Amino acid sequence: MKTKRMLLCAVAALSMLTGCGSDEDQSNQAAKPNQENSTQANPEQGAGQGNGANIEDAPGGEQGASSEALMAEFKKLADEAAEAKELTAYFDQHAAEVNEETADAMFTVLEQYYARDLQVSNDAFFQPGVQEAFADAGYVPAEEMAAKVNDSKVKALIETKLAGRYKLETSEGVYYLIVDYGALSNAYGDFLSADLRQYVRFKAMESDAKTMSDAAVVISWDELAARALAGEAYLQANKDGQRRTEVLQQYVNYMQLYVFGGDNTPIFDFETYKVTDEVKQSYEHTVSSHPDTVTASLIQQYLDILQRSEYRVFTPDGDGVKDVVEVQKFRDELQQKASDQLN
Repeated sequence: MKTKRMLLCAVAALSMLTGCGSDEDQSNQAAKPNQENSTQANPEQGAGQGNGANIEDAPGGEQGASSEALMAEFKKLADEAAEAKELTAYFDQHAAEVNEETADAMFTVLEQYYARDLQVSNDAFFQPGVQEAFADAGYVPAEEMAAKVNDSKVKALIETKLAGRYKLETSEGVYYLIVDYGALSNAYGDFLSADLRQYVRFKAMESDAKTMSDAAVVISWDELAARALAGEAYLQANKDGQRRTEVLQQYVNYMQLYVFGGDNTPIFDFETYKVTDEVKQSYEHTVSSHPDTVTASLIQQYLDILQRSEYRVFTPDGDGVKDVVEVQKFRDELQQKASDQLN
């Protein structure tokens, strides 16, 4: 039970960097940097709502008629499928036969299936003997586990989930699933609209290489900035984007992590409470390399504040520390500033 609780916490927090869960859940990510972060979206909320693809409609013409029939069959399959691999096999077979609008709609249905199935699929990894089989394999990297695990039933379980374009991840010795947006991008990117194609590539940055592990930032500060910039690029290019709300929240999550750091990867030195040279150089690089972006503008504002505080984010206060008022104010207002400038 303890191991399963660890997974539930890991998956929930991982989802904050990727849009899974409610907007409220996502907005708490940077305020709780000790939580894990991954890539799962909540397509029930972010996908297909508001300005998302209309899965009821299909364009006219011969391809439209074919697309409409395939879409209806795909929706029925999504209602009945026991495994995601049934949907990915169907999508693989018919992606080239449908028009772009229908491909978008099919992708939305697939994401909604993942939102329903992810926890169910992860529960299978906490049946008796499964995590123990991983331990017997020697806690190898997640991508090697399917080949290394000796238990034939566990091996088959992994292979079934990977066929549905899930990906095995690990944190603190626990193995669990996320949605593999890199695999989805490779499989379906060419068939989707420019909007969803850019969205899937953005999501793949996280699922291909997670931002955080064990409450530590495990990518470079420059790569973290690159992920925020990729989110901004989507938002600027898709003013009525199908996943705009989700990507905006993910952008804010990345930016908050960029200016907050994580529990095990602070942006400051504990002796001086000053921003480290590595972080400062990353900020300066972001500003100089992307001068016409909202991201650079926000980081320049932050640098100006830090300069006035001699790059301290805290100041000594008796036996403890206290916030630098301007620094804390910037952090408190960051989400609203980002939203205002990107909407």
